[in-house]
Amino acid sequence: MENNLLPCKDIGGYFELALNNQGDLFDNAHYYQSARAGIRAIAEAATEQTILVPKYVCTSVISAIEDSGCTVVFYDLNDKFLPDIPNALDKNTLLLYVNYFGLCKGNINILLNRYCPQQIIIDNSHGLFSCHFEVLATVFSPRKFVGLPDGGVVRCSMKLKLFCPKERDKESFSRLKYLVERLVEDARTGYDGFIVAKNSLNNSTPLKMSKLTRKLMQNIEWDSIKKQRTENYIIMDKHFSKINEQSWFLDQNEVPLCYPLTVSHCDVDIIKKNLAKLNIFVPTYWQDSTPRLNKSSFEFKFMNNTLFLPIDHRLSCIEIKYVINIVDQMMKDNNVD
Repeated sequence: MENNLLPCKDIGGYFELALNNQGDLFDNAHYYQSARAGIRAIAEAATEQTILVPKYVCTSVISAIEDSGCTVVFYDLNDKFLPDIPNALDKNTLLLYVNYFGLCKGNINILLNRYCPQQIIIDNSHGLFSCHFEVLATVFSPRKFVGLPDGGVVRCSMKLKLFCPKERDKESFSRLKYLVERLVEDARTGYDGFIVAKNSLNNSTPLKMSKLTRKLMQNIEWDSIKKQRTENYIIMDKHFSKINEQSWFLDQNEVPLCYPLTVSHCDVDIIKKNLAKLNIFVPTYWQDSTPRLNKSSFEFKFMNNTLFLPIDHRLSCIEIKYVINIVDQMMKDNNVD
């Protein structure tokens, strides 16, 4: 038998971890060790040297752009989460827009009509299942939606000649521990490891996504995740929309990251702490943006008056209703109607 007819894999020996290949979530995409590395790769490949960036965004995004050598110019958001900037962009400028909580598809369409799509970068870290649109580039962060140690994905137009790194990320194994601890113990047990793993991604120098993360991504039943998240969001919104001070519209095919419930007449921090005592964990997006925000700004008030309630696929409809009842009671204790 000719050697070129033999399979290119090991035969026999001990067994590997059993995983099923469900296929890729993204077609024609570039895979990096993190979303911030993907953003840096975009900035390094772009011919434009200035990027407009919202003040209300994770600091790691800003650092990645600055590390690319591009200049960051900040902009404010209005109360519709639209950029407060002129209706025309200089030809040497790009606009980075965040699809906040996966609920801003309508805003993206407005921006596509207002500006040249090839001057727009969409940060879809909160909108894993949102489409690429016909923009310069779109960045996704799968680990914000499922249990992955790392990873970021970029889809881009033919105009952008993305740098494809030769070196592959080899640190995924060291980031797995907190995921396993959460699986076999609880969230508190793995939390310190979660922080360590997150901080290990601070270096935004682009690397190829690890083979482990890529295989884990291919093992996920994405359709069931989309379905459960959407159902959970709809239940939350049906109950809370009347008191939510920020209105949201769930567009077709959008799958939200969370349910943002804005209530300015209660102490959100106290509610978060009380929820944590019941093992209901609610994050804040993004506290590290505080130094960039004016305390009278829309973004500052929104960040500090919003409960980002979990709606992920691990929660059944019964559990979502349990969370709703608990939050209701806590808001009543804080004199919120």
